Amino acid sequence: MGHKKACLECHRAENLGSDLNNLTFELKFIEPYWSAIEMEEKSIQMLMNELKLELPKDHMLCNDNAKLIARKTNNDDIVLELEDKRIAVVHLTWKSKKEIDGYPITRIYKDKVDFWNKEMKLDVLNFKE
Repeated sequence: MGHKKACLECHRAENLGSDLNNLTFELKFIEPYWSAIEMEEKSIQMLMNELKLELPKDHMLCNDNAKLIARKTNNDDIVLELEDKRIAVVHLTWKSKKEIDGYPITRIYKDKVDFWNKEMKLDVLNFKE
């Protein structure tokens, strides 16, 4: 019985550690990323307006309130934080009209840590000016 209790406590500690890491993890946007905090409001509005123009009615982000948190400087990707703290990376096409057949291409990550590990870290390491 003591072994089961110890395993349960260990499992709780591991989960708490991952929860705390996700809560305290903050992204610092470095090249090729440009933080929305450093952008002018009109630039943010231009990007968000283009996103709204491009999203078809059946797109996964169509009904989500998303906040622009960054854009990539080396392509047309924007980085959004969704209300549930997931991260979405959207490749804008700049057609200024509704897209079809899976466009704009969108990648969803469960949180900032997931985004860092699966996309941003590689982008930063591979970035060449």
